[in-house]
Amino acid sequence: MELTEPLYIDENNGLIETAQKFGWKGTGTKENPIVISNMYFNLVNRPGEHCMALYNTDLYLIISGCKFKNKCSDEPENYGSGISMSGVKNVTITNNKFYGTYADNIFIYGMCEDIMIYNNLFKNRLGRAYISENISIRGSKRVYIINNTFDGGNNGINLLSALDSQVIYNTIKNMGYGICVDGSHRNVILGNTIKWTKRLQASAVLGTGIYIHDSTLNTIIKNFINDVNNLCILIAGTDSKFNYVYDNIFISNRQHYIFYSMMTYHGEIWSKDNILMKNIGLNIGLYESKYRKPRTELNITRRNLFI
Repeated sequence: MELTEPLYIDENNGLIETAQKFGWKGTGTKENPIVISNMYFNLVNRPGEHCMALYNTDLYLIISGCKFKNKCSDEPENYGSGISMSGVKNVTITNNKFYGTYADNIFIYGMCEDIMIYNNLFKNRLGRAYISENISIRGSKRVYIINNTFDGGNNGINLLSALDSQVIYNTIKNMGYGICVDGSHRNVILGNTIKWTKRLQASAVLGTGIYIHDSTLNTIIKNFINDVNNLCILIAGTDSKFNYVYDNIFISNRQHYIFYSMMTYHGEIWSKDNILMKNIGLNIGLYESKYRKPRTELNITRRNLFI
């Protein structure tokens, strides 16, 4: 079934009514979740709209085997998304295809919890406004992003004020940057492949494989970052502390590996108390600030190999 109009669902009763309208199976319990399948959401030139928006539900819901296409113009006020969720729990998104054109593919915010996103295909386009993101998680926790493929867009995965979430075994390519962890804590970034990032002239961040800013207690382990067009990993911000970067492989054609400090309009800021161990870098070295040697003595770097 093809829908060319936005679908907005609010609260559990609204989800049940919509399920009855479209003939979706299930009652919303853990044992018998509501299942949305074989739907084609196709929006063209609908500024700021979402293919599907889900608000304030905690019924168990599976979205599987669907296609989401949202074609917007490259202006910030026109950006929409494939799926937008706020105040939602217990949703699984699997085996779908997302085609955002200057749009977020999945936008999750407003204290969503227990969201599983796995085995999906995401395609997007790099926009001038630095906004098009494939998955954007804001102010939510326990979001699990596993084994997805991302191709194109300004950002693969953005964790902003996210807690206790996992980004595992995803393939991310042709991005402005791969994974962003900003103001987020106790997350795991494991086993992802990031390659062929692109850098836009006005940004020191775009082109970076993994960007960590003002975040603590995150684990970045066993990732493979290849041929990025900026830094393999950027750790910045005075509140970036106690992050553990372990057993990753970095290959770069830009001679950059890790950057502990960054210049801002408000002066130079430092991150500290981070741990880097047993990482391997090919064709790169430990990158230090070109303005001033960063306070690397506050971070622990041990048993790394840079060639």
